[in-house]
Amino acid sequence: MNIALFIAQVFLVILMGVGINYIRKLPDRLHKEGVLRYEYGLKNDLEAIKASLTQENEFQTIRYQESQARMAEQYIEFMDYFNSIWTDKKVQKEIASNPKKQLEFNKKMRNYSAKKQKVAKKRLDRVFLKNFKIQLDMTLLSYSDNNESDR
Repeated sequence: MNIALFIAQVFLVILMGVGINYIRKLPDRLHKEGVLRYEYGLKNDLEAIKASLTQENEFQTIRYQESQARMAEQYIEFMDYFNSIWTDKKVQKEIASNPKKQLEFNKKMRNYSAKKQKVAKKRLDRVFLKNFKIQLDMTLLSYSDNNESDR
């Protein structure tokens, strides 16, 4: 009987050791599972963001190409109109004598020049901002070099 009690006590001690060990490692296991679930969710979100950015970039490229095509069509239309005025003396006399034709001519010239002015302003702004950024970067580099030499 003593041997059976001894074996039962040893078995109970071993069982308690395994239980305590399991309970001690439980927070680490739960943390690892949580981290894995969180990483999986982040990877899915990152893939979704990449897909949407790729799609948005494609749309932006298409919009840019469409705007370039529209600008080319407007330029061709304007040049056809301007060429017809420039080469045809009859049309020139008509514009000079008819106030309605003068208004139409002035309106077309204003519209085209305003569009070109907007495009030129955007390009000039882009160049200015690029040069300003380069200048700012160089200023920051020289500032950091001066501070490092002071130490």
